[in-house]
Amino acid sequence: MSDAWELELELLSLLGEGQASVKRLRNLCSAIAKACDGVPDHVREIARIADTTHRERDLHRWVRRQPWSALFPSPFTFKVPEEREGVRSDDGEISCLLPHEQFSTLSDHDELFEEMITGEPGKLNEFWTET
Repeated sequence: MSDAWELELELLSLLGEGQASVKRLRNLCSAIAKACDGVPDHVREIARIADTTHRERDLHRWVRRQPWSALFPSPFTFKVPEEREGVRSDDGEISCLLPHEQFSTLSDHDELFEEMITGEPGKLNEFWTET
């Protein structure tokens, strides 16, 4: 994998929930952009996300503009009961990526499927013979 792709995945893995994690991601990208030479453009773009209450929306918009966003299928959304102070209050919604949908989408990109799932030719057999 390229260094830029690995850095991008590493940065996105920092995301948790909501505004606070987006702010941490933005601040980390900003610190990297200021301190390092040769920082990929996407790190600088994340660093420039405005520090407002709209930063989570702005990050989602940035993700949708990225060429790799086509690798992700639409999330599956379902309802779950919510409880507040031990009392069921309402149904909330949770979204997730279904593994079979993710693999189906990824298999449309042979070069990435091999790189991310099976590895170089012969490596998969090597893995299974060594375990």
